[in-house]
Amino acid sequence: MRRSSKSRLKSVAIEMLQQAQKELRKGAEPTSARKTKYEDIRRILVDDYLSSGKAVMDGDEILISGRRGALKPLDDYFGGMNVASIKTDVLRHFSAKRMEKGVAGPTVNRNLAMLRRMFKLAERESKVSNVPYFPMHKESEPREGFLERPKFEKLRAEMPQPLRAPLTFCYETGCRTGAMAKVLWPWVSLAKQEISLPPGIVKNRKPLIVPLSDELTPC
Repeated sequence: MRRSSKSRLKSVAIEMLQQAQKELRKGAEPTSARKTKYEDIRRILVDDYLSSGKAVMDGDEILISGRRGALKPLDDYFGGMNVASIKTDVLRHFSAKRMEKGVAGPTVNRNLAMLRRMFKLAERESKVSNVPYFPMHKESEPREGFLERPKFEKLRAEMPQPLRAPLTFCYETGCRTGAMAKVLWPWVSLAKQEISLPPGIVKNRKPLIVPLSDELTPC
């Protein structure tokens, strides 16, 4: 990290360097790093997501893995905060506030993981020298059980007609309803019996072709 001493004297620059090294040995951020704010490391993350295809811009709004508002919880809490002040106790307070609002632990983990990614990228660019410990919640147990086709068809027959096609799509592709709602008609090819999902929608950042069964493309 380059920093001006604002002096023509070499001794002044050496003194500033020694002071920064002293602070680092004590485990504290150098004075220059204390000027780094949350918005600075947020910008690094957004640039990384955009360049890798994990995020896309929709006007002035960023969509991360197809989701809007993914950064809002972090923006609301850490906005304007100096990075040097974001310590483990602050992270615990953020986590507690989220859970007071009824947010589940695994969801809070996703928020914290995104903030930790900001720190890691900023550390790689020498914007921060210390990454705090991130206390995470216990993840949910893996879901068990699967609805066999005959039982699914029996369930589908009891559903209103307009819901049967979406229900079949989710059952056959494993797609969640939230992700299904983001599918746009230009991505759908009934002739090829497939849906082409762009990188910004798919979690692994790569385009994905989702096949459609004959039942979903009767025409």
